[in-house]
Amino acid sequence: MLLQQMLPDAQVFEAHSVETGLAIGGTTRLNLALLDVQLPGKNGLEGLAELKAAFPDLCVVMFSGLEDRELVFEALRLGAMGFIPKSLSRQEFAAALQDVL
Repeated sequence: MLLQQMLPDAQVFEAHSVETGLAIGGTTRLNLALLDVQLPGKNGLEGLAELKAAFPDLCVVMFSGLEDRELVFEALRLGAMGFIPKSLSRQEFAAALQDVL
């Protein structure tokens, strides 16, 4: 809902797994992926590596309830354009995402 408010002309998809995200990306050109670190089946860092391998130009922003400094650095090393903690307010989250965009 936040993305639709920020970017009213954007088409927003929701995937509950990396596999679903890869399938969506295979049929639709994606510009941005918000990727949770804690996913069912595999962790977000593995998912990040798979998404970047499949779609090298895709802007991936990680978000997580975990605020581990090493996790943030690893996500950035693997190609994430940003890391947004879930502890941020809605306004702070929107501002952080806008900075990445």
